[in-house]
Amino acid sequence: MVDAGTSGSTLTNTASVAAADQADPVAANNSAAKSVAVQSADLSVSLLVDDGTPNEGDTVTFTVTVANAGPDAASGIALADALPAGLTFTAAAPSQGSYVEGTGLWTIGSLASGSSATLQLQAVVDAGTS
Repeated sequence: MVDAGTSGSTLTNTASVAAADQADPVAANNSAAKSVAVQSADLSVSLLVDDGTPNEGDTVTFTVTVANAGPDAASGIALADALPAGLTFTAAAPSQGSYVEGTGLWTIGSLASGSSATLQLQAVVDAGTS
């Protein structure tokens, strides 16, 4: 597991022979090192609604955008966006991945550095909530 706070860093693991009972004629090959570059992705979320003051029975559309400002690609991205009480879900249109109405989970997958994905959620305003 990579520790929190190490994103963007290069971590190097070095293994070396610490002891041996026999003489070693080639001491130059008694250690090895391998580095890993810890990826870093700056994800941001924005949320818009097409009608901030709807009436009962009106359909509203929310647009959620997830953007990756990098510097690296991001993978395994999922976002939770469950609609609140007072709205009845009617449709979802993700630009990539899938949305599950019951959990509100949008499984996005991967985003390259500099790219974004959007989810449009449509809902009807329930009676007695406006």
